[in-house]
Amino acid sequence: MRILLIAMDIRIDAFREELEFSYDLIILAGGILLDHHGKPLKVELKEDGTKVTDVDRLVSDLVSPSFEARFPGYAVVDEERKEDNRRYTSADCLFIDPLDDTSGYIRGGDDFGVIFGRTHGNTPVWGMSFKPAKKEVAYAVKGHGAYLVKDGVTARLEPSESEEIHVLVSRSRRGEELDAILKDLNPDSVAYMGGSLKIIEVAKGDSTVFICPQKSTMHLWDLCGPSVFLEESGGRISDLHRDSFDYRNPDTANHNGVVAARNEGVYRKVFDRIGHLYA
Repeated sequence: MRILLIAMDIRIDAFREELEFSYDLIILAGGILLDHHGKPLKVELKEDGTKVTDVDRLVSDLVSPSFEARFPGYAVVDEERKEDNRRYTSADCLFIDPLDDTSGYIRGGDDFGVIFGRTHGNTPVWGMSFKPAKKEVAYAVKGHGAYLVKDGVTARLEPSESEEIHVLVSRSRRGEELDAILKDLNPDSVAYMGGSLKIIEVAKGDSTVFICPQKSTMHLWDLCGPSVFLEESGGRISDLHRDSFDYRNPDTANHNGVVAARNEGVYRKVFDRIGHLYA
């Protein structure tokens, strides 16, 4: 990671230790996912009806204790662990999704990954993700840019001015609300993908907007890290009422939907067309 950080033409001394530690840890976590990919899994249903595997928990058992030992003053909020109540009192919090796109992972897909995000107060300040099957690391620091590491090459993501509406939505979140959104939005194209790393795909420019209906649920660990990456690449993210996310909300689930746009022009165009649905 020290070599990768040289690519950042800014000073990130305040986060250097965290980023270097997190990079090493996320690579180890991704290795666990690859080791078990395509092999028999123990699958259970959580109380909210979502699936969890023994591999989700293996990664969680590596990552969260490692962060807690290295940064004992930080709260750690992990999808697979009980709530850390220090989230409401600590200035610093780490949000962890040990296995994003669990359902896709179970099916043998390759869009799964690990997501880290860090807040200071109620503000996300850096994010990192790793798609091990695609050997792709994404990381961003607030005010210092978004970077993609692919095949050993580090590239800074630059803003895009295109206002075409190429929508990315979840395979599993279809329904009447999404149908109404897409009808009024009248996009140039629609693509489907699993997991929460769709926000990063928008930042990369593969699509120009990701929309999650408010009847669906995304959690704070899904949003924290990817939101920094999107904003640092020139994008904008909010819920469907144009409000920001509250990372100290006692409910880690966001019930107000998500719009993650590649740039301000796309964001405005989306709400020009669907804003009346959420007025």
